[in-house]
Amino acid sequence: PYDRGHLIPRRDVVLTASSRESAVEAEREVHYYSLVVPQPDKTNQLTWKAVEDLVTEASQRLGPIHVLAGPVYPRGGNLPFLVIGPGKTPVPTGLF
Repeated sequence: PYDRGHLIPRRDVVLTASSRESAVEAEREVHYYSLVVPQPDKTNQLTWKAVEDLVTEASQRLGPIHVLAGPVYPRGGNLPFLVIGPGKTPVPTGLF
């Protein structure tokens, strides 16, 4: 029930690259696991996509927009959270 949710859309890194070489490198980097978190499929495909589309639309009207995005995990060492897969990947409880 989880997608590999990218925290930045591929189209954004390609569009903002200054050269073909940097676009190729940026597209490769967007698939690094440091930019991917497990997301429930509906969150990734509906909610997160709607946020990405809103930012794209706003940047087309207003110009460049700087966006901070990331996962939210429970604070404190004893709070439970879900881990999945053989590598015990932590699943965020939210995204910003």
